[in-house]
Amino acid sequence: MPARPSDRPRPSPDDDLKKRIDYAVDLLDALGLGTPLHLFRLQIEQAHSRGRHTKEGKRVKLSIEDDRFEEDMAAVLTHPMMERQVHKLAWSQDGVVMSRMIVPMVAKEMSEEMDELIKGWKLPIDKVTPADMEGFEFSSLIDNCKEKAPTTWRIIGSMVGMGEKAEPGGKDKNKDGGGSDDESESSADEASQGRPRRRKDDTSEEEDEDEDGDWENVDENGNPIKKKKKKKKKKGKKKKVRKNKELMAACALALLGYAKTKNANLLQVIIGYFLMAARVPKRAIAVLSRLGICVSYESNTRMAKRLSTELRTDYRHRVKLGLCIWVWDNLNQMYGRKKTMISHQRHMSHETQTYLIFPDNSRAWAGTFLTSANIRRERALQLRLKHIKPDTAHLIEAATAFGAQILKDNFPDELAELWKEDGMPKAPAITPLPATKTHVAPIPCVRLNEGRVDETISVIDFMERETGCDGSWYGDNDIVQAHGGDFLTVRNANKALYQRVESTTVGDSKAYLESSIELFHFQMAAQSMISATHWGRDDGKDLGSISRYQQLIGDNKVDKDCKDFRACEYLHMDMLSAYFIACLMAACGADTPEALCEYLLTHQWLDFLRQVCTRLFDPLFFQNKKFNKATGEKKWKTTAGPSGGFEEDGEAEPGTDGTGNTKPRTGTGRKKKTGNKDKAPTVTPGDTNDEGPSLDFMVNNVHNIPLDNALLFTRDMLAYAELRSAIKERDPGRVVECIKFFCVCFQGTGKFNYARETIHLIACLELIWDETARDVWNHTVLVNPSGRPNKFVARDMLNEWLVKDGKKMIRPWTNQISDEYNKEHLTRQLMLMKSHLKRIRASCGAVDYKDHSQVVNSKETVDVVLKELMTEKIFHLSPVDRVKCPGEDTSMLRESPDRYSEGWRALGTGVPLTRYFKSARVNWSGDASYFTEGEVDISEERW
Repeated sequence: MPARPSDRPRPSPDDDLKKRIDYAVDLLDALGLGTPLHLFRLQIEQAHSRGRHTKEGKRVKLSIEDDRFEEDMAAVLTHPMMERQVHKLAWSQDGVVMSRMIVPMVAKEMSEEMDELIKGWKLPIDKVTPADMEGFEFSSLIDNCKEKAPTTWRIIGSMVGMGEKAEPGGKDKNKDGGGSDDESESSADEASQGRPRRRKDDTSEEEDEDEDGDWENVDENGNPIKKKKKKKKKKGKKKKVRKNKELMAACALALLGYAKTKNANLLQVIIGYFLMAARVPKRAIAVLSRLGICVSYESNTRMAKRLSTELRTDYRHRVKLGLCIWVWDNLNQMYGRKKTMISHQRHMSHETQTYLIFPDNSRAWAGTFLTSANIRRERALQLRLKHIKPDTAHLIEAATAFGAQILKDNFPDELAELWKEDGMPKAPAITPLPATKTHVAPIPCVRLNEGRVDETISVIDFMERETGCDGSWYGDNDIVQAHGGDFLTVRNANKALYQRVESTTVGDSKAYLESSIELFHFQMAAQSMISATHWGRDDGKDLGSISRYQQLIGDNKVDKDCKDFRACEYLHMDMLSAYFIACLMAACGADTPEALCEYLLTHQWLDFLRQVCTRLFDPLFFQNKKFNKATGEKKWKTTAGPSGGFEEDGEAEPGTDGTGNTKPRTGTGRKKKTGNKDKAPTVTPGDTNDEGPSLDFMVNNVHNIPLDNALLFTRDMLAYAELRSAIKERDPGRVVECIKFFCVCFQGTGKFNYARETIHLIACLELIWDETARDVWNHTVLVNPSGRPNKFVARDMLNEWLVKDGKKMIRPWTNQISDEYNKEHLTRQLMLMKSHLKRIRASCGAVDYKDHSQVVNSKETVDVVLKELMTEKIFHLSPVDRVKCPGEDTSMLRESPDRYSEGWRALGTGVPLTRYFKSARVNWSGDASYFTEGEVDISEERW
């Protein structure tokens, strides 16, 4: 029997450790104190009961403050022998250890980390700025949580399954951490339909066959050559968005911070503004505010007013630093009445939406203003026909490039060899713009009708007050203010200025305003002119007319007046693709699209396209095809314009020899490809001895109205396609050539609005504006709100977007009186809201459903129109006159006029330019001597 501790000698500190431990344990057992841990507990309780300043309290305090105490406690709790007991100790006796020790310690550390997070999450409503909205990123919110709250982030990461990948400094490669719910649902759907679930390492039999390949051909030694089949791209389901658990965890922390104090409202302010920009109803915002997801609707209202004030201060400051451009357009809005009348249930309000454009600082004139020295109005009287004449060579090259794009879009696989070897041609660049973001500042919508001349003056006064620059400021500094809009806007602005021409000061006369038409409405006018020219009869009996294919497709949105611009443009562009392909098929004698592809693969295809486009843009070619219905003779045997109208310094119109005869094209002989000797070229009529394509179908000596109309439509639409591409590809120089082409076409119509205004725009670009003013127009006529390449739009097109978004902000229960908040404050933030919506969607990785609806498949429309063209043989040779409708109806087919030739004939009379000279701004003083003195005489010598 071992001796009691009292019977054994007491060991010294120098004795063996085991001996000392055994003695202490036996002594505690003999005294009935249990384990050393129990003794320490009793010691703490005794010290606590007697007081901290007693001997016992000081002794315990020294023990706790000893450096070895923390190490000893950590070593005991983390020892391998305690691995199973730690959890038992934590949850035993109603979780006494967890609730009394672990939770308070962790909670204290997490609270301290939350305090650090809250310091960076304060965004007072009364101090919010547009930069706060534009600079927010969810990634910064996540990084902030990882940096300032590592313990909290680790705990939340463990709770949601991010594990070690969620530790600070690490990247969560698999943000879902075990698959998304969407994938589980899709797997369940497959199982419910009887399809077995496939593991990631499983492959189908088809894939195995593709991997094994097949044995084809043999090498020189007779060994088989193994070739792998190309895998076909399987059209699977759209890739689903996986859950971003880091983003969810960061938002949860932000929600907890907002629960602790309302000052930590960064995320709630951002989400609140997002909901307001997304036009979420205020009742829904009230519910989300109670859940802590966003700020209240009242706070959103205060924030909107604050941001509106900041934006107003910003653009009033920018106006004084350098030039800007004014743009405005009408906004017609229907408001409900409180009392419904019999005849008037709603009220139409005619208002005006304005905005400012601030160019970037990359040009030499940045930070300066246009002055009267840059505008030489007297030079308008020096306008000649040579200034209006477009560069036909450029239009031919642009049409060739667009024709190649048509082939690529419709035959991507069949003609892939062409693009690989020769590349895709591009329209020659003239003045390409850099892809820089344009700063746009919307101005509050004003309740004035710009359709009235008297209220247009009020609109100008409103712009002066809003920008803080009155008329005297423009007069004292000799500054010219550029302004743009549609034809109605420019016409009424000029009428308003004309009424004040006798005023003695610049402030009263508003003479500082320089107005010009914008490109989107010009594009609409060009499309309307093409539609009216080639529409045909409404019953669709005219072969090759737009109305015929509109009824064939069944698109009720397409009409003769082009009220739905996009719907009409889609159909016109699809018709152009079909017409151009059919024209190429007729030129090479191909009966099918496959034969056309075969021809292009074995010949000089670019020269072939260029030759066809050259014929289409030759005005003399169309003039020689026109017949007189009474005599059967050609209407025009010479140029449609005035004598020498196409000539300048002895140079003839491209495509002619100056005498009205078409010049033969050289260098277009086609070369056979030598890659595949077994492939024989397609032999067609007029295609012997490799002499080039046969264009006889264009010049046959019969009156073929459907063919003539189709060729004219193809030419007009190729010019329109170049205008459309030039705007999208940010090249104002190419736009100017299209403006000149359609300016000539407008002269051949009965409408004088854009006919005269385009002459004025050309006069400005060629004569009135000096080099600086022209450069300003080139770099501001197209704007890029996003800063992305190929996202340029016309200035008035952007104004249409603002009008549309401004209307969406109007609530159904508002009227003209209660809608001032929307017009005064929310309108200024239209661009900020649009940018904020895109930024938040992109930052959190949400699905972007775009802002436009799904359009019709162009390939299917092109196939339908092309098949109809081939069936009706529109581009085929006709041995007899084709002037009547087929079938039982023998009425005459309508002949589309050649607007380009008729335009030159009208210009040759001198009437359009004479009218322009009389209305030129330099003559607004009422002095008639401009039309009687020698230097401005309008005689034959002028032309």
